[in-house]
Amino acid sequence: MSEDKKKNTAVSVRFVGEVERQFGQEMGNDIVFSDHQKKLAQHLFLKADSALKEFESKRNGSKTPYTWENVNIKNLALDAVHKVNLGLDALMKNHIHVIPYFNGKNKKYDLDLQTGFKGLLYIAQKYALNPPKKIVIELVHENDHFKPLKSNFQREVEAYEFEVENPFNRGKVIGGFAYIQYEDSSKNELLILTEEDFQKARDAAKTKAIWDAWPEKMRYKTIARRVSDKIDLDPEKVNAQSMIHEETGSVEAEANREIAENANSQTIDIEAEEEEPDAIEEQLDREMDKVEEAIDERQSERKEEQESEKQLGATGTEGPREPSF
Repeated sequence: MSEDKKKNTAVSVRFVGEVERQFGQEMGNDIVFSDHQKKLAQHLFLKADSALKEFESKRNGSKTPYTWENVNIKNLALDAVHKVNLGLDALMKNHIHVIPYFNGKNKKYDLDLQTGFKGLLYIAQKYALNPPKKIVIELVHENDHFKPLKSNFQREVEAYEFEVENPFNRGKVIGGFAYIQYEDSSKNELLILTEEDFQKARDAAKTKAIWDAWPEKMRYKTIARRVSDKIDLDPEKVNAQSMIHEETGSVEAEANREIAENANSQTIDIEAEEEEPDAIEEQLDREMDKVEEAIDERQSERKEEQESEKQLGATGTEGPREPSF
């Protein structure tokens, strides 16, 4: 066995052990992972290892290599606990994305575990109070044929027509939709998003870089989030702590991406301009402060929304809810 493989094996064992320990702390007592949970933790390690190697291959000017020695293992293990709790599999396409960013405070990389759009749909279906039979998500291009068929006195079930009429020249994306199907077809629901809705989601993001790099994936994810908002979760199925982490983590993750972009570009610029390292650390500290402020602000907003919902529930009235991205 090569030295690199020995190192990776050692880190893998340590990582799974740390996730297991953090899992026990979260549950309030010592616990041993099931074989399936161990497999999910190992898959997370493999995904993270692959991400580190990819970023290392593209490293240009950054002084800190993307290696396991420079990763905040404890922080990663804690985040992994929640993904394992939710049953997300990092090796399944678009379940989890791993984004490393340099933390100027501890001089290590924090690995941001982002739930992909298929991961969001998996959570919505697995923990639903009334599980959907199927969820369809599609982007609509200007040369496609799309027609919503709303329920009316002639049509009991909401439906749609969708055809890709010119697969080799579909034109630009003009919107998207999701169709949620249930065993009881009368509950089927069609959600439609316009390009304007996508742009609002992009404008609300902490960084535009991820939207510019993967515009279609981010549109899919925006639709998946809208679907998640429409499906009520069963409190007896879902792990409350993991869902709270998932909700607040999405805000923090967007900010973390911004730090990653800024930190990496700053490092490249610094190499060229020979700026002082202290100036970089100060900039990173300022960015981290912005992240903390953004998280606090979002959490305050969520508390206000929850209080408002309680009051509406008490009076028996409820108005239309604004979409949340």
